[in-house]
Amino acid sequence: MKLELDRKILLDALRRVSFVGAPATRLDSDGSKLVATAAVSTCAARATAAVKMVAFKGLVVKREVVRFLTESTAKCVAIETNDDGSTLFVADGARVRSRSPETLGFPDRPLIPVGCAVRVDEFRAAVYAASSLARRAVGSSLAIETVRFDVSKGGEFAVVGTDGRALSVRLWTLAGPPDDRDEIVRTYGTSEPFGVDARLAARISSAFGSGLVSVRFCDGFAYFNGSEPLEVAATTNVDRFPDWRKVVPEKGDRVVCVDREKLLRVVRAASATADEKRRVSLRFDATGLTATCVGAEIGTSEVVEPFDSGNVDALSFDVDPENLRFLESWNAPSVEISSSDPVKPFRVASPDGRELAAVMPLI
Repeated sequence: MKLELDRKILLDALRRVSFVGAPATRLDSDGSKLVATAAVSTCAARATAAVKMVAFKGLVVKREVVRFLTESTAKCVAIETNDDGSTLFVADGARVRSRSPETLGFPDRPLIPVGCAVRVDEFRAAVYAASSLARRAVGSSLAIETVRFDVSKGGEFAVVGTDGRALSVRLWTLAGPPDDRDEIVRTYGTSEPFGVDARLAARISSAFGSGLVSVRFCDGFAYFNGSEPLEVAATTNVDRFPDWRKVVPEKGDRVVCVDREKLLRVVRAASATADEKRRVSLRFDATGLTATCVGAEIGTSEVVEPFDSGNVDALSFDVDPENLRFLESWNAPSVEISSSDPVKPFRVASPDGRELAAVMPLI
């Protein structure tokens, strides 16, 4: 078989699915569109592009070919498949031969019509907050290498991540113009929560460029579809993951509202002297926030940030500064911190309640 393809269209399709990490990508065409599919045991991605060409199936492209196409400046690429199963790619006289085993296929299955759509930038921020915790597992007994997705009745959508000491939650209801909601979310009954490997979730969220991403699940697979021509299917897992609705505490009787950026800045400054114990003492009172860190070798640091917190009871606890990093991806300009018991998880929330967290203090 001999054919000719626009190099940029081919390269764009190959790059869209490259985040899966498969050794090769499969190309198929029905004459009007080009379909690039890459798959490994845990994830598959499929990208489409409009083209005019002869129909073909099962053309395998190794990763080395992507580098070859990236370095080339040719407008078109000539492709020739040989009887020995190899494929020859020629661009401006340069050529590379590809021979690779067949890649795994995209798991096409009927979708359970339960799901919702969110803006890509919000989806990416939520996955970042969740996966940064999940990937920083503090020990084998607490290691939870999964980001959990909940799609509940009515289209509520939650992305949750934890490392056993902190849990971060981002909530949505729907996304998109009201006229499109019936198309975006079709809910019949309730859905099951599902989880995706934290590192994989981060790669998936980065693969979508803009617009909306819908999240659905079916028979052990989570399906992500963007407004751009990209589909992703990932195997699911919720083992050892806590029910976040039972973990996030209710608002405590001691509540303080603080500027999110100020809080992060103070914690970073105080933790500069932290040793391997990584302990920062935070105290909120009517005068503001005081952060203290005692390092075994470097010394002691104390940072004071005055702010108008109103007449509040003093709220103090020790915390690992890494367990507050999820705040870096939050949208809220301010956060509410509350607690009823200094030895139990304290609650962190945005004023609208769409961003939630539970953080275990260091006892």
